Amino acid sequence: MSPSPNPAQHKRILVIRRDNIGDLVCTTPLISALRKALPQAWIGVLANSYNAPVLAGNADIDEVFAYTKGKHLGSGQEQFAALWRRLRLVMSLRRQRIDDVILPGGAQASATRFAGWVAPGRVIAAPLNGSTTEGRTSHEVERCFSLLAGYGIAGTPPPCHVVADPVLVQSIVVRLPSTLAGRRLVALQLSARKPKQRWPVELFAALAKTLHAESDCGFLVFGRRCSRRPMHPGDDAKAAELVE
Repeated sequence: MSPSPNPAQHKRILVIRRDNIGDLVCTTPLISALRKALPQAWIGVLANSYNAPVLAGNADIDEVFAYTKGKHLGSGQEQFAALWRRLRLVMSLRRQRIDDVILPGGAQASATRFAGWVAPGRVIAAPLNGSTTEGRTSHEVERCFSLLAGYGIAGTPPPCHVVADPVLVQSIVVRLPSTLAGRRLVALQLSARKPKQRWPVELFAALAKTLHAESDCGFLVFGRRCSRRPMHPGDDAKAAELVE
């Protein structure tokens, strides 16, 4: 007698992660584990226009849906057009007949509204206090991953997974100085939107010196070009200080 089919294998699951780039990167272990456990399931992700590129080339995902947040738009005409596109997106998602919506960022008001519009069979949301479902304070990767307990998925989360654009990689490789050829490279990302999340230059420098002493690695410094926007002043001065 053949075993009964597992209905979870054919679930239609939508992960909603519409906040910051780093948060979406920290959600990729959840997606990888979900795909491994449910290879026949349909897995979609609802993201926003600036964090969605993180998922490009990710074979664990069947479809990525993205929209532009209102605060990133300009004129009233742009707002109206974006609202119309969002309405069409919601209707498209409703036609998917989603079984589960997963909210790794927690039951934030905007994410919860989106989940309601999609009309899934159930909504699974992470706690908003930075704890796992077991109640302990944890890393964002662990907090997201803990939501999979209801699928019988436990243990250590797999690594974060981002697929590099080969064309962009090659354009960087040809610009690297000869002193970095063949060496392990570590990227230092300076940018953070919120001031309280910005790491001081001296800590970046201390980390770089420690890593270099351990493995003779080279470094690439990433940051935001200076702008006139008070919320995003840019990292040019910080990068110059770090290099010095």
